[in-house]
Amino acid sequence: MALVCRTRVFVSVVARKGLWLSRRPQSFLPIPWKNCCGLIRFHSNSSSSSLVTRLIEAPNSRIKATLDAEEDNDLTLKSFDFSWDALLDSLRSSSPHKAQLVLEWRLEKILKDKERNPGCYSELISMCGKIKNVPLAMQVFTLMEANGIEPTSGIFNALILTCLSSANVITALSLYEVMENSDGYKPNSETYNAFISAFANLGNDKAMQAWYSARNTAGFSADLQTYKSLISGFAKLKKYDGVESFYEEMVLSGITPNVPILEMVVGGICEQRNLTKVKDFLKFILDGGWNINGIVAEKLVGLYYDLGKVEEMEEMLTTLMKSNQGLKTLSPVHLGIIRMYAMLDRLDNV
Repeated sequence: MALVCRTRVFVSVVARKGLWLSRRPQSFLPIPWKNCCGLIRFHSNSSSSSLVTRLIEAPNSRIKATLDAEEDNDLTLKSFDFSWDALLDSLRSSSPHKAQLVLEWRLEKILKDKERNPGCYSELISMCGKIKNVPLAMQVFTLMEANGIEPTSGIFNALILTCLSSANVITALSLYEVMENSDGYKPNSETYNAFISAFANLGNDKAMQAWYSARNTAGFSADLQTYKSLISGFAKLKKYDGVESFYEEMVLSGITPNVPILEMVVGGICEQRNLTKVKDFLKFILDGGWNINGIVAEKLVGLYYDLGKVEEMEEMLTTLMKSNQGLKTLSPVHLGIIRMYAMLDRLDNV
C-alpha cells in the first residue's frame, strides 16, 4: 500500500512539474537502471481510411460525437479490418489534436465500461506513445490507479516507452526507479530493451552498453531485439568493431539474425571496403542456409563496382546461383556486372 501511495505521489509530481515536457540533457550518465477492450490492431486499414476522412472533415468539437455514432451504428469500429494504429498514424500527421481526442474518447469508454484488464490501459498508453503525448499517457495511468487497478510491469513499460519516444529521459528514469523499488512490477526484459533502444537512437553508446550490462546483471540474457538495438547504435556511430562484436556474440548465443541486422552488418563491412570480410560474411550467411535479399545484394554490388572488381562480382554471382538465391537477389548482381563491362568497354564479354 505504501508503494502504491508513492507511485501516485510520483505521478502527481510529474503532473505538477510538467516533467513530460521534452527535456534532453547535454549528456546522459550510463546509469544501470503490449488485444483487448476493443483496441483492435490489424494490418489492414481499409475501414480506417473512410473514418479518417470523416474525422479530418469534422470540427474538433464533433470528433467524439462522430466516434459515438460509429460505435452506436455498429459500423467501422467493430469491423474486422479496423485498425486503431492506422487511424492514429493518419491523424497524427494531419491533425495531432484530433488524434488526442480519439484517445481521450477511448479512455472515456474504458472508464465507463469499468474495465479491469490492465492490458487495456497498457495498450492505450502505448497509443499515446504513437502520437508522442506523455501528458495523456500519465492521465491514463492516474485514472487507472484511481479506479483501483494495480499497475503491472507492462503498463510501466508502455509509460517508459511513451516518455522515451518524446526524448523525455528524466521521467523514464524516474519510472524505472519506481519499478526497481516495487514488489509487484519489477523491471523486466522489455524494460531494459526500451532503454537500450532509446540510447542507441540517441547515439549514446556508453549509456547503451551500461543498460546492456544492467540487463545481464538483472538476469536477462540478450534477445534479438537487444542485439538489433546495439548493432543499430554502433552502426549509426560508424563504430564497426562494435557492430561486428555484438553480431558475433549474437550468433554464438544461437540467435538467428533478422534481415535488418544483416543489412546493418553488410553496410558496415562495405563502408570499411574490406573485401576479405565481405567474402567471409557472404560465405557465413550462405552456409547458414539464409537467403540474401535485394538490399544486401545491392550493397555488395555497390562495393565491387566502386572498387572496379568485376571478376569478384562474377564470382559472387556464381556463388549466389549455386545457393539457389531468388531473382530479386540475382538481378542486381547481373545488372552490376553489365554496368561494369559497359564502363570498361567490354560488353562483348557479357
